[in-house]
Amino acid sequence: MNYVIGIDPDASKPGFALVHGKKIIEMRSMPQPELIEYIVGLAAAHEIIVKIEDVEASKPTYVRPGAGSAEMLKIAQNVGQVKQSCRDVVAQLKSKGITPVMVKPLRGPVKKQAKENHAYFCKLTGWNGGPKSTNQDKRDAAMIALWGNAEVKSWRS
Repeated sequence: MNYVIGIDPDASKPGFALVHGKKIIEMRSMPQPELIEYIVGLAAAHEIIVKIEDVEASKPTYVRPGAGSAEMLKIAQNVGQVKQSCRDVVAQLKSKGITPVMVKPLRGPVKKQAKENHAYFCKLTGWNGGPKSTNQDKRDAAMIALWGNAEVKSWRS
């Protein structure tokens, strides 16, 4: 059985999750060079599938009601940095012979609650690490690995 890696892109430390079957083996946040090196090492020892959230698939509207123009410019800058980070990770993986599967961002109330709530995430996934073992990026990466490109019904149940 393949190992599945989920990546939630980030400008500085992407979220990473390693899943085997339907069990989360580990979750981390790490800088891009370390992430690429770690994935290449896993690929040398195991058959892997890499799934990365396709941040380009998100609608380009990032409007925060009541936000001023300076805040909206900062949001736009942050989104641009994440998109470039995603492009860089994909390019680096491809240069190493690893072609990631681009996954549309998961949506809906279950995903939102699991991303924001450690206890709910643990209940949903069976993860039994302590509260400091996850953050939103790691939880997103795990959900991408577990349910990315799956029918919504399968990850909600």
